[in-house]
Formats: sequence, C-alpha cells, structure tokens
Amino acid sequence: MKLTFELTSKDLIKYSDYLDKSRGNKFKKVLILGMIGAFAVYFFFTEINNGVDWATFVLLLIIAAVFYPLTKSAFRPGRSAMKRTIKQNPSLIGERTIEISEEQIVIIKPDVTSYLKLSSIESVEESSEHLFLFNDGTSAIIIPKRVLNNSATITTLRNLIKKSSDKAAH
Repeated sequence: MKLTFELTSKDLIKYSDYLDKSRGNKFKKVLILGMIGAFAVYFFFTEINNGVDWATFVLLLIIAAVFYPLTKSAFRPGRSAMKRTIKQNPSLIGERTIEISEEQIVIIKPDVTSYLKLSSIESVEESSEHLFLFNDGTSAIIIPKRVLNNSATITTLRNLIKKSSDKAAH
C-alpha cells in the first residue's frame, strides 16, 4: 500500500488534540472542575442563607466569561506546544510518501527516509479525520483519512498490521 500526501500543521495540531483528549491528564480537569463546583456550591449556599446579591452574581458571571477562554487552553496544553514545535521544526510538515508492506513501513520525505518494522505498531486508532499508527504511547504515524480511498482501505491496513503483530508474537 502506497500513500502520498501532504501532512499539514492542522494535521499535527489535530493529533495533539487527540492525544490531549484520549491520554490527557484527567486529574487536572477533575481538580479544576472540582474547585469550580466547590466554589459554586459555597456561593449559592451562602447566597440562599443571606439573600441573593445580584450585583455579586453578575460580577461572577462577567469574571467567568473573561476567564473561560483561559480554561479552554488549559484543557489543551499540547496544542500550543505543538504549534511551537512546528515553528521550530518545519520539516515535520510537508509532502511525504508512506509505503506499507507486510514487513515494514517506509516513510519517505524530501530530506529523509525512515524505516519501521510493521510489527512495532502497538495500536491503530482513529479520529474523525485521521488514522494513527502508534508505535508507543504517544508516538504515531499520522495518516489523514482524506488520502485513504474508503473504509475498506482502513480495514485492509488494520488487518495487515494485525497479521504482522500476530506473526511477531509467534
């Protein structure tokens, strides 16, 4: 199987978002949401006992509206790191050809060619726009679905990797 495509910065940012969502630090999210929840419960309990002070309530709504964008970026820390990485390493994006055989994956870029045993792929995951071939927990070959002809191609690729993994296990 041979795939030729341009990997864009948008593809890498989507990969970073996927990692944040699927492998992100859930403790941080729970902690932030728990603190907000505790504050809300305390505020409403206090206001119910002392009467509602609408000026305070409106002020808190304004503060929440101002700080909401900051919390969104806090929930996706990898996005800004990925943008910096792309800026520092422009060779991460661009034209490439990926050749997948029963034994190996060859990634051909204008400046370098990389070889990877197909059996080293630990998992195949997909988002709505990409297929990720993970060779460890956070490192993956990114294949945009826009270059795959149809779902049968994805199934063929999955079967090829599964067959290689099964052969390596024996």
